[in-house]
Amino acid sequence: MKKTLIIISLIFVLVLCAVTSIAVAQEEVSPTPTGTEDISPEEENSLKQKILDLKERLATRVAQLQEQNRRAFYGVVKSKDDDSLTITYKDKTMPVVLTESVTIQSKDMKGKQKDVKKDTITVGQSIFAFGTLDLDQKTLLATKILLQEQPTISAGLVTDVDTKEGSFTVEGKDGTTILDYEINTHCVRYEKDLDEDKQLTTCGLSKIEKGDRVYLRIQPDATELSRGVALRILVIPASAEADVTPTKPVE
Repeated sequence: MKKTLIIISLIFVLVLCAVTSIAVAQEEVSPTPTGTEDISPEEENSLKQKILDLKERLATRVAQLQEQNRRAFYGVVKSKDDDSLTITYKDKTMPVVLTESVTIQSKDMKGKQKDVKKDTITVGQSIFAFGTLDLDQKTLLATKILLQEQPTISAGLVTDVDTKEGSFTVEGKDGTTILDYEINTHCVRYEKDLDEDKQLTTCGLSKIEKGDRVYLRIQPDATELSRGVALRILVIPASAEADVTPTKPVE
């Protein structure tokens, strides 16, 4: 009886090991389902469409964030290097990064714009910077820089008037300057013999004479330091100069 029980136990163990081995072998041989073998063409197309929709939503969100972060700043260039600069206005300072696609233009006093190079930007110059703020909201990634040319203020004595060339020459503390009188030039002349409320009269180039003192706003010539365009002129005739001393040029 005892021998019979031992034999039965051994047979049971052998059968159990065999079943276990077969199960393990089947598990190793059976491929792991990928989750796509049973997907129909319709389901696959639907999945692709969902991925495309997700990409479009992400792109739209990125565009919205860029639009929300779009900014424009005006200020004076405090410092600069090859790829960045810092501009200040009153008590605000803004670092500006010049992106690879940045456009830099110069705008003259007539409103005309032209493309210029990075090295045209100088410390102390007034500029407008357009672009988007970066993630920390503290730096502007500039896509456009607009340089604003500032007029200069001057005064001096008229030494020559050339009505044929449409220009006149002024001798001032900075030397001799030839100024073009253009169609947009605004000129007023002081006439001391008129009533007080009529003493400033509109004038043209023909009313400017040698010996007159003039107070000017000038747009300097970009290539010739001794030339420029007269934007605003206040003419004080030599005979009236002792009677009036303007504190600032006419606006």
